[in-house]
Amino acid sequence: MPRRNRRRRDRRQDELTPEQDLDLICGEAMGAFGSPKEREAAWETHKNELLASTTPGFRPQAWWDFEGYSKLSDDEDDSVALERLGVLTPEEKRILRKWARPHDVTVA
Repeated sequence: MPRRNRRRRDRRQDELTPEQDLDLICGEAMGAFGSPKEREAAWETHKNELLASTTPGFRPQAWWDFEGYSKLSDDEDDSVALERLGVLTPEEKRILRKWARPHDVTVA
């Protein structure tokens, strides 16, 4: 009986591996991409689908890395930074207002 190669050789080149997906969402994972340029190219290719699947008021780490925006500090909450930067969508603002607790930052 022939041995089955457990690696997926049929993966399309434009698909992300689970490690690459995690890297773009959470931050650089060791070895997920061959180079920073490869990581940025993957972001450009997949950013619309990654952004569509994120929680309102949140951006994947690659968005912060490649879209030219930055937080004041690592402790700054995404939704606070996005509001400060003026890049929350109207839908995100509506959802964040609905989720807000009295001690949360007010979303305009």
